[in-house]
Amino acid sequence: MNDTEMLGCLCEDADMGRSSARRVLKHIKDTNLSATVKEQLDDFEHAYDSAAQMLSQKGQNAPTSAPMAKTMAAVESEMQTFMDSSSSKIAEMMIQGNTMGITTITKQLNDYNGEDPEVSKLSKKQIGMEQRNIENLKKFL
Repeated sequence: MNDTEMLGCLCEDADMGRSSARRVLKHIKDTNLSATVKEQLDDFEHAYDSAAQMLSQKGQNAPTSAPMAKTMAAVESEMQTFMDSSSSKIAEMMIQGNTMGITTITKQLNDYNGEDPEVSKLSKKQIGMEQRNIENLKKFL
């Protein structure tokens, strides 16, 4: 995996995270959880913009996550929140999403053989962000 591929993966992950955060925000009744998810939305926006800017510097456009993946995630999210829209359930869903992001980026980072140390640094920073997200959500379980 080269630099642009890794940055594209970071964009896709951050795009999925921000999409999920936006989607669940409308179901949250707890103001503390809402504030936590809004913070995470801001973090995902920043992560996307950072990777997109690096891609732009390399002459590439920033991708977003696949429309089918977003649609499937949206349907799953709506079904789960329809059945249980408690803070605990929403936190659990967000934890699962962040865990998937950590797993995906870690696998891609292991396959990464690019030359730009800033790409590796940004990848590790995004993993750290998602780990913090999980820790911040645990109190709502």
